[in-house]
Amino acid sequence: MSNILSPGLKLYWLLTILLLVAVRLSVAQQQETCELAASITKTAKAYHFNPRPVDDVYSRLVMTGFLRLLDPDHIFLTEKDRKSLKKKYAQRLDDLIREEDCSFLSEVTQLYVSRIKFVDSLMNSLSPADFNFEVYDTLDMSDEFRIADKQDLSAYWKKLVKLHALSLYCRRMDSNSRENEMSAQIMDSCLLQSISRQQCRIKARTTHSGGSKAYARQCYLKSIASAFDPHTGFFTRNEQQAFYGALSKTRKSFGIQFTRNDLGEMEITAIVPGSPAWKSNLLNEGDVILDIVSKDITKDLSCSRPSEVATLLASPGLSKAVFGIRKKSGKQIKVPLRKAETAVQENVISSFVLRGKQDIGYIYLPSFYTQMENPWSTTDGCANDVATELIKLKREGISGLIIDLRDNGGGSMMEAILLSGIFINYGAVSISKSRDEEPVTLRDRNRGTIYMDPVIVLINEFSASASELFAAAMQDHRCAVVVGTPSTGKATMQVMMPVDAWKYEDVNEVPEDADAFLKMTSGAFYRVTGESHQKTGVQPDIILPSLYDSLDIGESSYEAAIQAEIIDKKTYYYPMRKKPVEKLQQLSRQRIKTDSTFLAVKEMSARVPDYINSQSIPLQFDAFGKYRSQQEGFSIPERKAEFRVENPSYLKGISSLVNEGEEINQRNMDAINRDIYLGETWNIMMDWITLTKK
Repeated sequence: MSNILSPGLKLYWLLTILLLVAVRLSVAQQQETCELAASITKTAKAYHFNPRPVDDVYSRLVMTGFLRLLDPDHIFLTEKDRKSLKKKYAQRLDDLIREEDCSFLSEVTQLYVSRIKFVDSLMNSLSPADFNFEVYDTLDMSDEFRIADKQDLSAYWKKLVKLHALSLYCRRMDSNSRENEMSAQIMDSCLLQSISRQQCRIKARTTHSGGSKAYARQCYLKSIASAFDPHTGFFTRNEQQAFYGALSKTRKSFGIQFTRNDLGEMEITAIVPGSPAWKSNLLNEGDVILDIVSKDITKDLSCSRPSEVATLLASPGLSKAVFGIRKKSGKQIKVPLRKAETAVQENVISSFVLRGKQDIGYIYLPSFYTQMENPWSTTDGCANDVATELIKLKREGISGLIIDLRDNGGGSMMEAILLSGIFINYGAVSISKSRDEEPVTLRDRNRGTIYMDPVIVLINEFSASASELFAAAMQDHRCAVVVGTPSTGKATMQVMMPVDAWKYEDVNEVPEDADAFLKMTSGAFYRVTGESHQKTGVQPDIILPSLYDSLDIGESSYEAAIQAEIIDKKTYYYPMRKKPVEKLQQLSRQRIKTDSTFLAVKEMSARVPDYINSQSIPLQFDAFGKYRSQQEGFSIPERKAEFRVENPSYLKGISSLVNEGEEINQRNMDAINRDIYLGETWNIMMDWITLTKK
């Protein structure tokens, strides 16, 4: 008998060997994931500020968080799937994590992949002939809606296709020439485009770096970390580098901002002034990035997830690349770019003069950035930049200062302390407490201030962490009047450490060259009074109506949030004389009571919960047209303010930190002039100056 195998048999054995290798590799990856999962709990037990017991409650939090991350829109896993998983594992995950048992992850991943394949198969089978827009039907888009079973899953995705097609159709038809009769030809085109869009949505799951299984593993690890508290998180090395980059004033980047358009493509939304992309003169807003090619990677971006692309571009290993671009004209070009130090647009300070009855300085601080390579520097972060801007604004003869911290999610606590010191003469700024250690007073070590005239700090629901430390310090020292809406309520601090830090007795001994990290909640900070704004937020002296007043969106909305406490710590601080807060409150309330824009905000705020929980969208052609025309938006109304917005004379018509940003600068000035919250803050400042003069 011959020892030579036939070609067909050779191919069979080759495929069998490859399959066995793939299975073994998959098992090894899953086992590694379960080892990382156990390490997360061990490191949290060793270093977390207030580690949650790894018990049945923790198990339930992991389960809930995992399913939310894996399928946030409830469009792949059915309620039957979820109930089955919860019944089997909700009380067991703590034990499985300790034992490094992968059975839960394996079962969920297999189910998740099978549901994706099912939906993908459904999309591939659809054609325009499968849809009827004459029959009345609706799509429930409320938060309460759940897909019951596999049959409902199929019906739901077909409705998604119909909804997207109707939206595309309405967008294509000019409002002045829209006919009552539906054009079958145009609708068929919209249906094909809609099906393609949904296929992209599915492909984004399967083309995630490492595939759907890798995505499920990432979600699992992240949920295990966040079950300790909302701000403890699992990071890959690339994610860690991107996180550090977001806290810096500058970073090496290509200078491209993008989003996913209706077709699932990466469409450029902005080019950062002064960046490599800007200087190339080859890219414009509206261009589509088709692929990215470098020495070590070729990445097709069709249907990719924006977060995955952002992480790739922020990766320190990607220093130069060739971008495949499709211009608006349809022409395709190749654009080679090399990373360069570029201003982080999210961290660019804007300073303006609001001119009117009085000239008021205005500084917008989007984050408490620092120089991550030297976090203890007192000259490379936002505090020094604000001080520089303020000194220049004083030369304009300003009578007051508005510091805008709205949507400022925090950053460096050290920068918040340094910034407080600019306005506080001396004394305690805040109190910090680490695990198993006595509270420590955080002091302003430099006597004196650089500004003594009226200061207003403007905050909102999304001002968090370091923003809250600064606002609370200014409020406690009576250095400023705080205006806006109650802040987020995050009074905890985080540090980055490798996942396996539990192996070391001293966290300072842990090597930094790891592949996986934890952003660990390591402490909490308190007001100089010993009170905490954890879960309650900093309460403004003067509260303004908000679109989100009817929603619970702060720290208190997280089930895993750390509870607030009061500590007994003697501090020495020296408040300035009392401000006329009561009178300012009264005058502001009188204005808002009759202000049409704020009355509109209050009315919309009352309707938001019902809108979220009862979104039933008609899918019949005529009914959808009426629904669309009757839809009222929930955008915050605008109104021209009583002041003029100007650049300080030293800026000569450009934004303070971006030399090439005249267009951005003008856009910022227009937005400031129409901002009703800044308009009312201006009025409060005028009242304050008038009362002071009297």
